[in-house]
Amino acid sequence: MRHRLFPLLLAALLLLSGCTFLPPRSDAAALDFSEMAEIFALTDDAVLSRFGEPDEEKTTVYTGLTASEFRYGRNIFRTEAHSGYIYYVCLYEDALPAPRDLRIGMEAGEVVSRFASSGAEDLRTGQDGASYRLLYGDYDEGLNYGAVLYEGRTPRLIEYASEGCILACGLRGNRVEYIEYVFGYLENFTGKQ
Repeated sequence: MRHRLFPLLLAALLLLSGCTFLPPRSDAAALDFSEMAEIFALTDDAVLSRFGEPDEEKTTVYTGLTASEFRYGRNIFRTEAHSGYIYYVCLYEDALPAPRDLRIGMEAGEVVSRFASSGAEDLRTGQDGASYRLLYGDYDEGLNYGAVLYEGRTPRLIEYASEGCILACGLRGNRVEYIEYVFGYLENFTGKQ
């Protein structure tokens, strides 16, 4: 009996250890706004010119902004209606080049290794109630940081901010499912489906 129990216990421990993600240490540079500037320089005309007619187009209000939203499959582009400039993008496909050659389907550890990371093991709770592991900077300040956000012990988002603008990689099964870009401070920015 004892010999059968040990392999089961070992298998359970290995399975549970996979439920959390410990970010690797990395000496790479922190995210800089200039790496996202090309995305935020896009206009609604540039999106339409590059991708053609959207599957769905609507004008709506998000967090006090009047926005034009263009959907191409699951990919979302939102522009501020007055200026026409992009302020939000959510990509489920590699439709635009991402900073540091991030890609949909990339493993979480590879994403983290391309940016600064202290390799922090302690799970923290932010002022917003989110559980996270800090990679660098100050998550609660919100201007310049890198963090892995969790639901319970499962990583759900790798988020980087520079000058208040966000690059986020949504995770599913330890792989990037989507990449988001958010210009400035916007509440409830997520467009994940």
